[in-house]
Amino acid sequence: MNHEATRNDTERSTRYIRVRFVWSRGASVLLFVLVFQLVGTHTLAQKRKSPTPTTSKEKKKDEKTTAAEALAASRDEFIRLTNEYKKSLAELLTFYEKNVKQAEEKQTKLQELYAQGLLAKRDLDANAKEIADAKAKVAEAQKQMQMADDQIAETLVEEKTIEQAAQTPPPRPGKLTRTTAYIRYNGPAAWSLASGALKVESFFLQKFGRQLPISAFGQTAVHNRLGFDHRNAMDVPVNPNSTEGQALMAYLRANGIPFFAFYMAIPGSATGAHIHIGQPSHRISAPLATH
Repeated sequence: MNHEATRNDTERSTRYIRVRFVWSRGASVLLFVLVFQLVGTHTLAQKRKSPTPTTSKEKKKDEKTTAAEALAASRDEFIRLTNEYKKSLAELLTFYEKNVKQAEEKQTKLQELYAQGLLAKRDLDANAKEIADAKAKVAEAQKQMQMADDQIAETLVEEKTIEQAAQTPPPRPGKLTRTTAYIRYNGPAAWSLASGALKVESFFLQKFGRQLPISAFGQTAVHNRLGFDHRNAMDVPVNPNSTEGQALMAYLRANGIPFFAFYMAIPGSATGAHIHIGQPSHRISAPLATH
């Protein structure tokens, strides 16, 4: 790589870090504003004089509506910031892919020189390392983009589906409920993320020979900002209809572990369908500790 490419790489990386920082800080500010609004609405409602008295029921309804509107605004803004973050990653990805191509073309020429005895082996190896490093950057950028997509889509799917499920009584322990949007199993086992996650991961590794994909482990920033308690649950980004999804659900049922499997996907996105291991998330009105 020449010095100009290195300088551009540094500038783009700095820009990526700056955008990621703004994304994180911006979302945190939104969360603070949301909590402030939730508390402030009640305080202002007490101080503000009304020409006509309102009933306690009407006050609760107004506060609930205000909180819902604030949450919706926070959610929309967080999604906007996430899309900006992804845009920055996409720019980096294009640059990294170009670096890979250039390094591979250079490697072809260096191999010819090495075959002719005109190049030392260490120089050939040094360029090979540059290729590996460039490919690692491509893979990391792709991973970060996918993670941003997955967490937003999965959380929005949970939000919509759990609101629908809340309209019906919870199933009795050990019962499986199946709809067109989800499968819910109210497992009777005492589930703990701290002790149970490793067992689930070990099963998946033994069954499929690869690590269990986990898109959210415990309380994440996304769940916090969108108002869900996810402390004792983890999300696995596999489709319930897939071979992996079917095997995972069978294992969870056999061990009495509660889960929520979501079929739905966010319009315009390939993500969203996943398996939530643990009891369903519920609404929160204040931030929780994240992992």
